[in-house]
Amino acid sequence: MKRQFLFILLVALFVASGSSVYAEESAEQKTVFTLTPRVWFAFADVADEGWYNGESFFIPMYGLTATVAPRFMPNWSFLLTGLYGTSNGDFKVTESVPNYKGKVDYERLDIEFLVRYTLPGTGLSFFLGPRYVNWEREQKLRAWGNYQTKLKSNLWVGEVGAGYVHAIGESGQHRLFSNLTLGIAYTDWRWRSNNLSEIAQSGHDTQPLVDANLGYEYLFTKELSASLRYRIFALREENDLGLNRWTIFHGPEIGLSFRF
Repeated sequence: MKRQFLFILLVALFVASGSSVYAEESAEQKTVFTLTPRVWFAFADVADEGWYNGESFFIPMYGLTATVAPRFMPNWSFLLTGLYGTSNGDFKVTESVPNYKGKVDYERLDIEFLVRYTLPGTGLSFFLGPRYVNWEREQKLRAWGNYQTKLKSNLWVGEVGAGYVHAIGESGQHRLFSNLTLGIAYTDWRWRSNNLSEIAQSGHDTQPLVDANLGYEYLFTKELSASLRYRIFALREENDLGLNRWTIFHGPEIGLSFRF
């Protein structure tokens, strides 16, 4: 039921797909710098493997977006975003009786660079760029001789996207915005355990991903604004049974933007 709800919400975001909340920066007659500290209160559903099922967990992601809209390049802007978060959760072993429960630690680093072009007078923009994600998972199980595993994944992603921002009312202080980003992720992964009879494994894969959001921005002044959006990040992965499953991060994100 939860995944069905997320799918419906993702479709709604696709229909309302839009650009950055700061689409009007490019209309300035001077170079504009924007710094946006942000917090993404993400809930994660990771793909289950053949020998265990992972439970949903909460992983707050803290980060910063730096944006430059050069005066000498009207309607163009460049965005660099970094996010980092750690968390822990539980998992249940499914291939043994009883079904033992274990603990798992998660760590994620996400760095994205985008080049964006805004169509003058429309609020519509298009963007593309590279993205890097480092994703680590360490599992600990008291059974099986204090069994432990560690998985490290590096994702190199090429992204394209489109978006829209719309001002509400004559004051221009209220704005709705949305983004839709599609990407192809090349994943390089390495797995090992503390069981000497298990050989360390590594491999690579290529899978699609989607990053979409829908939000609201309030401008206190021309130099200061706050935004709230709901964001979904979905990456398809292949589990150890050779089946494709989706890992999904979703939740609200807040940001405070300072323009110079």
